Amino acid sequence: MKNPLRKRVLRELRDEWHKYTVIFVFMTVIIGAVSGMYVANGSMSAELEKQYDKYVQEDAHFELDRKAGGKLIKDIEKGKKGNVLRWMREEAYSEVDAEVEKIASEEVRKEVEKAVNEELSGRGIIDTISDSEKEELVEKYYKRALKSADYKDALSDAKVDAHKEADKEIDKEYKKLEDELGLASESDAVPGTVYELFYKDVAEHSENEKVTDGEVRVYRLSDRENIDKICLMEGRFPEKNGEILIDRMHADNADISIGDSLTLGEDGSYVYTVVGVGAFSDYSTLFKDNTDIMFDAIGFDTAVVTDEDFDSIDSRCHYNYAVRYAAHPDDDVEAREMSDALMGTILTNSLIHDRELKGYVPAYINQAMNFAYDDIEDDMAMSGILLYIFIAVLAFVFAVTTSSTITREATVIGTLRASGYTRDEITRHYMTMPVIVTVISAMVGNILGYTWLKGIAVATYYNSYSLPTYTTVWSAEAFLKTTIIPIVMMVIINLIVISSKLRLSPLRFLRKDLKKKKSKKAVRLPRFSFMGRFRLRIILQNIPDYLVLFAGLGFVTFLLAFSVGVTDTLSNYAKHADEMMFANYQTVLMDNKDEDENVITTDAKGAERFAMTDLLMRTKTHDESVSVYGTVSKSRYVDIPDLEEGHIYISSALEDKYSPDEGDVLTFSEKYENKDYEFTVDGVFDYDGGVAIFMNLEDYNSIFGEDDDYFNAFLSDEEVTDIDSDLIAVTMTSKDITKVVDQLQHSMGGMMDIFQWVCAILAAALIYLLTKVIIEKNENAISMIKILGFKNSEISSLYVLTTTIVVAVAVTVMSFFGVYAMGKVWDLFMLTMDGYFGFYITFVSVLKMLGLIFAAYLVVMLIDMGRISRIRMDEALKNVE
Repeated sequence: MKNPLRKRVLRELRDEWHKYTVIFVFMTVIIGAVSGMYVANGSMSAELEKQYDKYVQEDAHFELDRKAGGKLIKDIEKGKKGNVLRWMREEAYSEVDAEVEKIASEEVRKEVEKAVNEELSGRGIIDTISDSEKEELVEKYYKRALKSADYKDALSDAKVDAHKEADKEIDKEYKKLEDELGLASESDAVPGTVYELFYKDVAEHSENEKVTDGEVRVYRLSDRENIDKICLMEGRFPEKNGEILIDRMHADNADISIGDSLTLGEDGSYVYTVVGVGAFSDYSTLFKDNTDIMFDAIGFDTAVVTDEDFDSIDSRCHYNYAVRYAAHPDDDVEAREMSDALMGTILTNSLIHDRELKGYVPAYINQAMNFAYDDIEDDMAMSGILLYIFIAVLAFVFAVTTSSTITREATVIGTLRASGYTRDEITRHYMTMPVIVTVISAMVGNILGYTWLKGIAVATYYNSYSLPTYTTVWSAEAFLKTTIIPIVMMVIINLIVISSKLRLSPLRFLRKDLKKKKSKKAVRLPRFSFMGRFRLRIILQNIPDYLVLFAGLGFVTFLLAFSVGVTDTLSNYAKHADEMMFANYQTVLMDNKDEDENVITTDAKGAERFAMTDLLMRTKTHDESVSVYGTVSKSRYVDIPDLEEGHIYISSALEDKYSPDEGDVLTFSEKYENKDYEFTVDGVFDYDGGVAIFMNLEDYNSIFGEDDDYFNAFLSDEEVTDIDSDLIAVTMTSKDITKVVDQLQHSMGGMMDIFQWVCAILAAALIYLLTKVIIEKNENAISMIKILGFKNSEISSLYVLTTTIVVAVAVTVMSFFGVYAMGKVWDLFMLTMDGYFGFYITFVSVLKMLGLIFAAYLVVMLIDMGRISRIRMDEALKNVE
């Protein structure tokens, strides 16, 4: 015989369709959104993982101050460190030998001239010989002397002595280099292939008024045929002069289409026709520099042109080289070991071949290559966490509503138990609806995830990152996390609550005696008015339900604090961008001297010398890039006192991020050398523009081994225009700071607005489900009050107003909790990134959070008032105990 309880399932679905519809819709949407995210992430991740072989990605790249010769390239490709000591000896010996030979030959010539004069005087014929004849005699005997064994032996002995003296100086210099370059460390050879990947940074002028002018990094197309290939998304590659292919994402942001003209150069002297757009495999995220705090897909672009067009661009050429290992590392640990070995190879061989290493970035820490992949992986983890929190909240809501149903149907359950139904059968019955709704939601959600919602997630990523074309990949992990785990969570949570509720005896169910603990006496209430005491009693009787409401609203306000606070944080950052600059213009030089060794000067208004470099601050989460500034005494831009050598001021951003105290000793490391520095913190300089330390310029030059008059940058009130552009590395303005905000607002602005409304709807759903439970539990009391003559408006003032008070308290308290919790989570998030800007939210935005939730509650309140008005007076008479 079929179990008659099945009919109750259909009846319950019919009677409670609105409750199950709300839960189904939200569960379907969240599962679908996360499923779509997992599918998009999995597909994108799979495509990015294939890029290494598919597009021949680099393992590292480095930049030299001048073009490398063939011998240097071959030495680097061998993967072994150059013998610096031998090179130093060869260089020194060569100079010493030349000097010794010069001195010896001069001494020999003097002796020969003296001997010839004495011989001619002794013969008495010195006055009869012309100067030319005498010179011929001197030259004859001079050459003969140079060939003599005595001279050669003496010269050899002199060179040996000179070499010994030189060795003393060489040993001192080598010891210094040994520490700086890590020459003593042993490492396996890392052979590979070196490719030219030269580029020029050129100003870009956009015709789109919504997009500010930016900068394009132009490469030779021929260089991209063997390394870091380009995924062609639309159009074709340049085939003749005057044609250009640019990054796909930048083209979308700047509203550039195939066939449009692109103007490059400060004076707009280079005009190209856009013939294609694509994704550069080494620029999946458009970071101009690896130390930038944020990528810039609006003001920065990458492009390729023909070799002839590249050569014709009048801009400083960056001699950048890409390296592809002969054997790819298995993981980041091996990648770091190989990278360190390669850097040693490049450093030593560059030194031997008279080249300066200007930059080195291994692939495993290259943000342009890894940021998108890491962000996609982080999104998968975050999406999963949000899904499980959401499912847990809904599961508890389900459990609370089911528990309320059990209370309402206590006599029916008691009758069934008395008729022979087991506790397990009734438990399975009440578990049916949560499981059915979850399974159907998971099915529909996954269908939506693999179709429509996947497209939304993909569009979001394509709007932020320069990703190649992809193929949708079925993910077993996504099925497990979006279907199996939510179902298991729903079953476990509801099973615990429902089975605990059904442990009572059939007799107690028949008597509706469901309280596990008997209260000895009622709680004495304060001497409020009757209505006030009634409302207080309602709160006390429904504390478990209100606690669930508190928890749910806490989750919602946390999400709201994120969505509202991100916008405020970015706006505040942009608002104070000018304050984050020391001066209107910060001009960084290639060197402080020109080709003629003259010190570079400028007449720019307010120009002031300073020096800057970058060091690493090694933390538990990552290696933080810290800017180091050396400023002149009594600087008008950086107001710090004269400090002792080894003492520093830190930026307020560094203090906010890591909280060092005055007197603490901080350790920093060279990026490309095995060298550490220790500095004592003397104070804090109010600068939120970056994680930085400040010291006097004299101390800077002494600590970093520079000349006393060294500097490499200018601070000024107006732009430096009287220095050759080839001598300027970069000019920074407040625009370089606000590009972070522009990019984040472009990537996240619209999504945050949508997310706020989603949170408001989620709050409405939670409040609706929980207030429904409260009203259902009090149906009998409400019916009795109606019999006693209370009007619907009066009853609503009792129950609805009580819930309104609880919601008001919950929203107010949890809103501030959400802001506080979001601030802590933001700080933890910033610890994993370079740079720092604090979480900021205005009081108006907090009021907006309250307003959104109260607006949602207003809708629910109207529904609750209608529900109360529909409760009939005979309900109390049906349930007389």
